[in-house]
Amino acid sequence: MASTLDPAGRGLTVGSSKTIGSSKAMRRDDRGWPSFEEAACRLFKSTSTKTYMLPNGSFQVAPSKVVDLRKVGDEQGTEIQSPPMSAARFQDALEPKVFRGEPGDAKVVARLYRQLIEDGFNGLTKLCYRGQGWEDETLYELATTLKQAPCEHLIELDLSHNAFTTNGLESLAEAVQMGALSALRILNLSHCPKLVTLPEAMTELMELQVLRIEGCVYLKTLPQGLIRMAIKELYVYNCHALIPTIPYLQLPTVTTVIQTEAASDDA
Repeated sequence: MASTLDPAGRGLTVGSSKTIGSSKAMRRDDRGWPSFEEAACRLFKSTSTKTYMLPNGSFQVAPSKVVDLRKVGDEQGTEIQSPPMSAARFQDALEPKVFRGEPGDAKVVARLYRQLIEDGFNGLTKLCYRGQGWEDETLYELATTLKQAPCEHLIELDLSHNAFTTNGLESLAEAVQMGALSALRILNLSHCPKLVTLPEAMTELMELQVLRIEGCVYLKTLPQGLIRMAIKELYVYNCHALIPTIPYLQLPTVTTVIQTEAASDDA
């Protein structure tokens, strides 16, 4: 039986038009299938208008390899987009939900979500969570998901213009130590004003070529292991606490330190 998931949130349908578990008397948040739909949108919701198909009960790898949820200008400060939940956390969140279809729907939904994580989210090449206002707890959530789905094909990760601290970034570093983001080439941490240092474990991103930390005004130190990396471009514009130490840092010989303002990437 063919099913279709519309990431714009218009419903999960089976066959041609029947919505599973529809009920006017019950809140949408209390129902199982809509909860799955919402969680799936967290994985792939972006500027793309493409839909994602679930033929014969299995989820096809998302045609788009990019999730771009950036907020710029006046958009910042609006509703925060939560990071995708890990399969284990989603299964816990599913327990109190009500299903009005087949008795085994809860198990089906949990299995579908796990497959989404492993076959879809894990195959992305770019994640952009710019300007979401994320704090440490939110970054913990993303790190937990990356421990299950390491995104080994991800080339670019944009976490700029957020409010997490070094403690939150430590959770991401733990995921890196477990093998996450092994192909990452571009990491954007610019304009995260609460960062004071970068975790040493981040130096295990051995494919990293571009590190953007401009506007991290309280960032004081960089990891000693940076010298072992292949970073070609290090952006430090407006890193007031860090710039005086730049001449004394042990950096890779291939690294160019860029202290002028880079072109805007808001477009």
